[in-house]
Amino acid sequence: MEYVGLDMHKKFTFGTVMDSKGKIRKQEKFLTDRDSIKKFLEGVKHAKIAIESSTSAIPWHGFLTDMGHDVHVSHPLKTKLIAESKIKTDKVDSQVLADLLRSNFLPCSYVPGAEIVKLRNKTRHRVYLGRLKTSLKNRIRSELGKRGIDEPDTSLFTRKGNDFLVSLNIGEINSSLEVLEFVETKIKRSSEELEQVAKQHEDVKLLKTIPGVGTYSALLIFSEIADIGRFGNAEKLCCYAGVVPSIHQSGSVLRSGRTTKQGSAWLRWILTEVVWVHINNSPGSNLTKFFKKLAKTKGKKKAAVATSRKLLHVIYAMLRDRKPFMIKGQEKSRSAPAAAMTA
Repeated sequence: MEYVGLDMHKKFTFGTVMDSKGKIRKQEKFLTDRDSIKKFLEGVKHAKIAIESSTSAIPWHGFLTDMGHDVHVSHPLKTKLIAESKIKTDKVDSQVLADLLRSNFLPCSYVPGAEIVKLRNKTRHRVYLGRLKTSLKNRIRSELGKRGIDEPDTSLFTRKGNDFLVSLNIGEINSSLEVLEFVETKIKRSSEELEQVAKQHEDVKLLKTIPGVGTYSALLIFSEIADIGRFGNAEKLCCYAGVVPSIHQSGSVLRSGRTTKQGSAWLRWILTEVVWVHINNSPGSNLTKFFKKLAKTKGKKKAAVATSRKLLHVIYAMLRDRKPFMIKGQEKSRSAPAAAMTA
């Protein structure tokens, strides 16, 4: 068996081929493209290959897997920590990746299937469009402010507000309005497409029973979690979302710090968004009561983060047990199934 470490960068890749005894068979620097990688791996059959997790790791994982290799995507932070403790180096290069894989010490990241990858791309693009829309609106308000023009009593982005903006005949505002109209068209098309996709997934239907979770947010949560079975318990899911406090130890003293913010930033973001909608629309929910109680001593921002963690515990139980959300005391949830998770 041969072990390969590929330290992949945007333009160049450093590769190491190692045998089962740790002897280096080949070590080269080459361009990061398919032809160059194929050339480097000539003569290497059914090897175990390690690459680091990155934005391009998933397509390279698929490419190398199609070549007949057993591909592992390493967890960057854990890999560095293990490299420091096991082989006394803080530099994770191709040789270190190959050696850790050979020694069975390589910590691997979850690699989602093609369907989940496609769904993540769609939902994240929808997030991008929404942020672009907000940015354009802020830009228009900024142009008004620079000129000392007061906003009308009506909302600036209704039909009347739009007529007001057009009547000003300001080039920068007119240009932004044109782009905004285009972006809103794309958002509508994206939302319609996501509505159709949502009908295919039972997990999405369950998530939509949570007040504050719509189709778009349910799909984003679902695509980021992917398979609930890969998390042994709710706390592991919270760790993945980065909503657990960091722990600092000095001797026998343990201190909790800020949330780790490791893992899926997308999941962390959408959970907070859902929490704000939920607490404003579900006064009887235990989540809302938890938030209000904590907000008195910790402030609203910290309370929202803590509530998102509590919400994630509820989501874990819902998806594991296949039960919809229900506020305690209500006889029916917003979904057809009779059994429910209470919060």
